[in-house]
Amino acid sequence: MGTGVRNFVSAREPTTIEDLLNHYNHVAKLVGVEHVGVGSDIDLDGYDALPEDYKKWLRALYKTSYAFRDKMDIDGANHYKRMFDITDGLVRRGYSDADIELILGGISAESWHRSGANHRVVALGILNSRC
Repeated sequence: MGTGVRNFVSAREPTTIEDLLNHYNHVAKLVGVEHVGVGSDIDLDGYDALPEDYKKWLRALYKTSYAFRDKMDIDGANHYKRMFDITDGLVRRGYSDADIELILGGISAESWHRSGANHRVVALGILNSRC
């Protein structure tokens, strides 16, 4: 799985959606595309849009060594349509439809299937029954 945490994706600023896509490429080359997946653990409009007191509370939950930067979100992946932009970036980088489906939800679907969960995954705009 890939991470969408700004300071894990790139050591330099600005950290953009292109850096995130580079991160996915790196993981795919390192261990295979079947181990790349988009995480969904960010707020719909990103963390930077949250109220200051909430961001302060959120940052306090982590060790100081985690070292959040001023911004937490990745530029270009901090809005509710980010999955469309990530998909477009994967297409531009030459990923096949099957690989994109896997990255956008197939890995999670397969894990849920093995655990016995019943679900449906939306990938590439197609409702796709996996279990």
